[in-house]
Order: sequence, then C-alpha cells, then structure tokens
Amino acid sequence: VKKRSKWETKGRERTTKILNNLSTKYNNVEIDIIFNVSLDECIKRKSNCDIIIDECVTGSFHRSGLEGLALGKLTICSLDQKVIDLLKKVSSSKTIPFYNIWIDDLENDLCKIINRGKSYIQNIGKNNRIWMEEYWNPKIIVKEYINYYSEILKEQNSLLKKKQ
Repeated sequence: VKKRSKWETKGRERTTKILNNLSTKYNNVEIDIIFNVSLDECIKRKSNCDIIIDECVTGSFHRSGLEGLALGKLTICSLDQKVIDLLKKVSSSKTIPFYNIWIDDLENDLCKIINRGKSYIQNIGKNNRIWMEEYWNPKIIVKEYINYYSEILKEQNSLLKKKQ
C-alpha cells in the first residue's frame, strides 16, 4: 500500500497528533476532527467550534477555511506569499483574515492563541465574519482567478512553443 504524502492528506495525521497533544495539555479544550461527513454535518459541527483549522501544509486556503471565516471563527491555514498577494488583490483588502500558521509552528502557535483566552478567540472570529461580509465577493474573485489561470496557461504555452 502506497503511503500518502503530507501534501495529499494536507497534513491531517500530523495535525491530529498536535491536536491530541493539546487536548492533554489543556483540560478546557475540546477537539473535533471533522472529515468524511456531509456538508450539513460539517457546518453544524464547525458552528460549535471556536477555532477552525483548514490545513497547514499546502500554502493555500480551501473551502473549509472560507466556511470557518463565514461562520465567524478564528481560522487557521498556511499561506504562501503568492496566495496572500492574490487574496489581497481579489478581496481589495490590505489584510487577510486567516491566521497564517505552518505545520511546524502549529502546536506552539495554538498554545499562544489558547492562552490568550476565549474572548480573544471569539473576537477574532467576529472580525473574520465582518471581513467576509465586507470583502469576499465571489463574482469578482472567480473573475480574478480565471484571469490568473489564463495568464499562467499563456505563459506555459509560450514556453512549450519555444521548446518545439
């Protein structure tokens, strides 16, 4: 059986280990690892969380992270600079709402967040919901992504023609 890479699993195994460590370190922290459930069940369970972790290995955000922001939750994912720049461009915002944490820093940074307290976490979440309402316009974002990928394809076609 071929072992799946952290890229394919988005670091779920390592993230789960980190979260289990935190649940033994903090007696006031509950962990809910959500996967392989219906969207309705996923949203229902996420709405009961204070912190949502999208994933911390690929350098991007996904639907899960957007759901966390829309639900008004402190939302964590890893973001590389290209994604940060694109997110700022498509949202016309100077800030990004995600907590940008890579897997190697996840346990330490989660401890810092938890130690700040529940009101801090909930306040970040409330601000994330406000950011989504103010800056997240799917029509503009889809158009920008289409333009972005069109440019990439043009560059790739140009490189292929040069090789021929």
